[in-house]
Amino acid sequence: MSTSPKSGYSGRKHAPHKQAGHAQFVPEAVQQKSRLKDHIDATLALAGGKIHTVILSSEAYFLNPNAIELARHFSDYDVEMVTYLRRQDDWANSQYAEFVAGGAVGRVAQPIEDWLKTHQTRSRLNYYGRMKLWELSLINQKYTSVFMTGNG
Repeated sequence: MSTSPKSGYSGRKHAPHKQAGHAQFVPEAVQQKSRLKDHIDATLALAGGKIHTVILSSEAYFLNPNAIELARHFSDYDVEMVTYLRRQDDWANSQYAEFVAGGAVGRVAQPIEDWLKTHQTRSRLNYYGRMKLWELSLINQKYTSVFMTGNG
């Protein structure tokens, strides 16, 4: 069994340590395409019932508000979403450092004070609002939030 499926896995060729997990499933879901999902379906069929869990993981799901489309995209699956959240100050410090260094899904050149004031960053720091969107999109599905303390 593979612990790191590469289909839909998003990385940077010039910086392989910078990756965004399975972030490529989001544009597929938004565009209502199915190449990556079809790959999962085919893999499950080939496994003949021996695989019972598929895990898609990406911090980019939290960064991209369109990621809620994943719930619709996989509506024929028994979906369980688990969210791990850091304290907002820890997340902001880490994410800003990642973006300044040319992170897997974005880059910023502005001072942190300016970055924190942007609508996009303020929206990302609104954990309640983000999680409520997910909760509403996962009607009749399982949803769990886990809050981490300290540095994640």
